Amino acid sequence: MQKVVFYPLSFRLRSWSLPARLITGTLVVFAVTWFFHAYQWFWLRGSFLLAGTDVAFWVLFGALVAVNTFWEARHGR
Repeated sequence: MQKVVFYPLSFRLRSWSLPARLITGTLVVFAVTWFFHAYQWFWLRGSFLLAGTDVAFWVLFGALVAVNTFWEARHGR
């Protein structure tokens, strides 16, 4: 996902600040990842998965990873 989604998006958004690029890229990667997981569910089960718990998981996990990415860019490890 980093090579296919994150890097191309980051290069297209070069005029944005680094934190904005990191957060936007991370959230877009999570959206694409969720889509592919939902497509896999559709392919296996025949119905598109859009449950509240699934949406809550991906939104919460994506937000936490975006905050962590921003934190590491600011303060380091």
